[in-house]
Amino acid sequence: MNCVKFKETTLSYEDSRAQCQAFNADLYVVGDFAGMVEHIAIELAGVQGRVWVGFKDDTWLDGEAVDSTQVENPTGCGYVEVSAEGDGRLGRIDCAKEMNYLCLRYNQSP
Repeated sequence: MNCVKFKETTLSYEDSRAQCQAFNADLYVVGDFAGMVEHIAIELAGVQGRVWVGFKDDTWLDGEAVDSTQVENPTGCGYVEVSAEGDGRLGRIDCAKEMNYLCLRYNQSP
């Protein structure tokens, strides 16, 4: 099972990513938007607002293309905004903005 960690520290996108990598993780990446929103809503349980996730401009950190029909703003670093109802939407914003972030660490096979 993978490990997801929400960090309440507010950092820039690059600093958030560096903090995740310090724990052998990276910013949260997932290919299925609906699955991601559901998973993040569970992980954040009542937290509202924007959280850094793992994409920049048109590419997820795993190399997959971002579906631009699901993302607001044409360029920038990726976030998910979660509402009180557990809905979410992806967006891009200036990478220097400081926000909370979500790290994902994949379990290693023995």
